Amino acid sequence: MANSLYNKGYEEIRENLICRLISESEREYLSRVPHKKAFGDLYLVPCLYQMKDDQTACGFSVTREIMSDWNIDTEQLIADAFENMQKVMPCKLDRMGSLMESDRGGSVKETLRKLLLEKFPDKQPDVLDRLAVALTKQFDRKVQDHSFLRPMWVLGNTCWLFGAVSVLYPGVLEQFAQQMDSGIYILPSSIHEVILLPEGGNESRDFLYGMVASANSRMTDCSKKLSDRVYYYDRHKKEIQTF
Repeated sequence: MANSLYNKGYEEIRENLICRLISESEREYLSRVPHKKAFGDLYLVPCLYQMKDDQTACGFSVTREIMSDWNIDTEQLIADAFENMQKVMPCKLDRMGSLMESDRGGSVKETLRKLLLEKFPDKQPDVLDRLAVALTKQFDRKVQDHSFLRPMWVLGNTCWLFGAVSVLYPGVLEQFAQQMDSGIYILPSSIHEVILLPEGGNESRDFLYGMVASANSRMTDCSKKLSDRVYYYDRHKKEIQTF
């Protein structure tokens, strides 16, 4: 699938260009691909995407050799990729509870549904679906009731591919910070999404770093890991900093 894109000329593949964020700790990977500093320890890397038969998107790396074949420089390639990604993969911002209740694999609801199906194989699936939804809503309420943090949000994109890049889309963090009337902590959930936490609770640096470390330790696919760090969007300076 990737070869069909790599063998095309640059003007032919421009509409398939997107980009992703990657940590500076991935030195071997970065040595093979064009990249540009984004913020903190993260870099923007150009990629190609293609839609699969099930209408999910998959991404492929653009190496330095491929870039050379296209006779394009790093700056222009990444600029084109970032511009195109905003068009084909608009950002998607949901409260954490919505993600819990989604039908996406790995969500709280889908995890509970699978557990219920295993425990009660003779029950009607629609009955277990309703029970999974009810349990998820109950879990979300308990989390909010016992949390000293403000409600968290999930930022990704409509294709759920390399959605962490959405933090760089013009105006996204600025508008969200204005809406929340606070600075915003950015917790890297994966390369596909980040968690946004409005400042104002009793959050501490150690606690937030612990949350990220805990999430990363439970990640079964290490290729989806973004970073061990926590970031902060300063709404006055309008910039992302490492927290």
